[in-house]
Amino acid sequence: MLDTCQVRGAPAIAVVGILSLVAEVYEHSFTSVTELRELIEKRLDNLVTARPTAVNMADARSKLLQQLQRWTQDKALTSDELKHKYVLNTFHHHHHHQVVVSRC
Repeated sequence: MLDTCQVRGAPAIAVVGILSLVAEVYEHSFTSVTELRELIEKRLDNLVTARPTAVNMADARSKLLQQLQRWTQDKALTSDELKHKYVLNTFHHHHHHQVVVSRC
């Protein structure tokens, strides 16, 4: 997870926060879909509480949790498959945002 970064503007804060979570999920191995889902939910909650005025972060959290709920309805889905879906879909959605980050 991203520990220190100075970013201005709600859209940029959301993109940096969400992509930092993508990087964390990508690097981690999970033993179950539940473990992965719980980590994502916890980290998204942490991002929102860290910047409660960043409206875009709360919006991104809500959309990602809805998508996560849809994906995990498939009981045959493995943790690796969910990880793959989460990383690729989230990165694809957020990669086109141009972010200017200073002192990260």
